[in-house]
Amino acid sequence: APFGYAMRAARDSVLRADAIGIDVKRIQWVAFVIAGLFAGLAFVNRMDSVLLFALPLAWLAHKARRRREHIVPLVTAFAVPVVLWLLFATLYYGFPLPNTYYAKVATGIPSELLHRQGFAYVLNSIGHDPITLGSVGVAAILAVRATVPLQLAALSCLLYVAYTVSVGGDFMSGRFFAMPFLVAVVALVRLLRDWNYRWP
Repeated sequence: APFGYAMRAARDSVLRADAIGIDVKRIQWVAFVIAGLFAGLAFVNRMDSVLLFALPLAWLAHKARRRREHIVPLVTAFAVPVVLWLLFATLYYGFPLPNTYYAKVATGIPSELLHRQGFAYVLNSIGHDPITLGSVGVAAILAVRATVPLQLAALSCLLYVAYTVSVGGDFMSGRFFAMPFLVAVVALVRLLRDWNYRWP
């Protein structure tokens, strides 16, 4: 899409993008809004998905820390849907977090047993569906020498897997690994594309 090409041009070279008539500041502002908004909407859809966005958003915020025209739209676009949803949930349901959170947190089960069950969940997923966690592992290995965004994407996948282990997994095999699997596949596609450019 034209907007996507404009974002890539602004990312690769601000001077060249500006020279061909691209409004770099506006493109960057919109890109930060989109990044924050997608992360906020993902939080509304499933709160623990924020683990897949936390590191990339923190990296973007760190890069834009001296430019308020970037950091403000990023934080605002993320915070608006999150705050609105938490207010709605508190007023409508009586509590801000989903009932599954309270059911799992207040179980009284020792963390050692949760971790043991979490590792069993990982082994069960590998035994029945090695592609899912295998893709996450391959993406993590290949991203070691990749760009920072790809490294953060792979690290976010590992962070989500670690979180899944810490909460004891789930009743449905592999369900918690669907989101990190998607992120890992996207990272792998990007890595393969970069290699094709490097090795024609």
